[in-house]
Amino acid sequence: SLLQSWIDKIGLGWSVIIQDVASFLKENEPFPTRRRNMKEHNMDWDDYHALDDIYGWFDYLERKFDFCQVEIIGQSFENRDMKVMKVCKGGCGNKPAMWIDSGIHAREWISPAVGTWMLNELVENNTAHPELIDMLDWYFLPVHNPDGYYKTRQEVLKGDRFWRKSTSIYNGVSCERHGTDLNRNYDYLWG
Repeated sequence: SLLQSWIDKIGLGWSVIIQDVASFLKENEPFPTRRRNMKEHNMDWDDYHALDDIYGWFDYLERKFDFCQVEIIGQSFENRDMKVMKVCKGGCGNKPAMWIDSGIHAREWISPAVGTWMLNELVENNTAHPELIDMLDWYFLPVHNPDGYYKTRQEVLKGDRFWRKSTSIYNGVSCERHGTDLNRNYDYLWG
């Protein structure tokens, strides 16, 4: 291929580790999420979790910590709630804010895992770094693209694990699930 020729030309070493990544994932992905014998929630950071597990964990955090509050900021195209965990001591809006969103690309399951790991570290291990919550208000959106994330988790066995976009449908588009690549949907100079 052109890429292989170019890599050889510039003298980089390379090798193919997995011949067929799609087949490898189909055989090795932790799907569906294992149900654990945990009393309060199903979250851990050994597996990738379904949206329901993440939101169930949010409910647990809200019950356990008085500085955690869940807020629904809207619904997705398929009417899934988009939940944010607000971590604010002394009420939100009184300190500088830190916004963490994850999961904008449906197929990148590591992103919600990293975002929820950060939230867990911030809240459950607060005594190791209390200044983080004392000095900042935190807002975590663990799955920016809940419909796409759900689609990749449901369709692993159907071969659509690599879906990236939202699942929105537009008039005049012949593809059943055209979708929008969410991070390429902002206006020029946004942010």
